[in-house]
This record gives sequence, structure tokens and C-alpha cells, in this order.
Amino acid sequence: MRRRGFTLVELAVCLSLLGLVTPLIYAFGRSVEDRLSIGLWHLDVADGVRDVADALREDARGGTAVAGQGVGFVRGDCAVVYQVDDAEVLVRRSSCGGELGLSRGVSAMVWTAGGVELTHTFRQRPGATLETVFFIPVDGAPAGGHHEPSCLC
Repeated sequence: MRRRGFTLVELAVCLSLLGLVTPLIYAFGRSVEDRLSIGLWHLDVADGVRDVADALREDARGGTAVAGQGVGFVRGDCAVVYQVDDAEVLVRRSSCGGELGLSRGVSAMVWTAGGVELTHTFRQRPGATLETVFFIPVDGAPAGGHHEPSCLC
């Protein structure tokens, strides 16, 4: 009578193959996770840039651009300033009352010739940082500065 089961050689071969395949599956999963997080970041940035552009157009239409430390407008007796806070959120503050968070992950916002450059930064993990710069044209922007074509990289 013969016993049914696996021999030690068969088990050793199976464990060896499993030891080779496991790191490949982990690397594939990490790659998929990275691409997914980058794609979600691109969507978040696009939504934020749209909100910033709408707010800038509204302020430029009703006010005068002010050159200085940051991006700002004077609208009648109100001053509107765009500032990046410590949590990298772009906030629109108005002296007439009101504060509005417009976009997350913003590292800088500066006047350039003909508009504003908005820099978004994404820290995916230590050693993996992505950055993209957008140019938003603004009527009546202060003279000076520079403008280089921007891309979503």
C-alpha cells in the first residue's frame, strides 16, 4: 500500500518558487500603488488649479494687482492676499472678511510677467518628490518677473 502526499523534494521546490515569486508580487503591488497615488495627485492638482484660476480671475476683474511679497489685489476698500500656510494649503484671505482654502500641496505662488506661477509639490515617500509648475494668466498682473512654459510632469 502506497501513501499519498508530497515528498520533501516537491515541498522544497514549491518553497523555492514561492521565495522567488513573492518579491516580484510585492514590487508589482508597490508600482501599482505609486501610479495610483500619482494619478490621484494629478486630479487633485487639476481641481485646485481650476479653483485658484477662478478666484484670481474674479479678483483681477474687480481689483488692482499689487506687487510685493506675495500675490494680492486691492478691491475698493478691501485687500485680498493669497498665501501658502504651513500645511502647504493656498489660502485666499480678504480684509473684508472671509478666508478660503483653494488648493492643497502648494509650495509657492509668485507673480511673473503676465500672471502667476503656482508650484505644487507631492511627497510620495522619502526620496520620491514630484513638483509641477502652472502658469495662470492674470489681466493687469504687475510688470516684471519671468515666464517659462509649464507642464504637468
